[in-house]
Amino acid sequence: MSMNDAEVHLLPLIDNNDFDNSSSESEDDDS
Repeated sequence: MSMNDAEVHLLPLIDNNDFDNSSSESEDDDS
């Protein structure tokens, strides 16, 4: 069951990455 917990944590992690990516694109434009 511990493994399942890790997978659940991975899902939100990927979502966060998507958000970070959006910010990164904006930063590049600022440069």
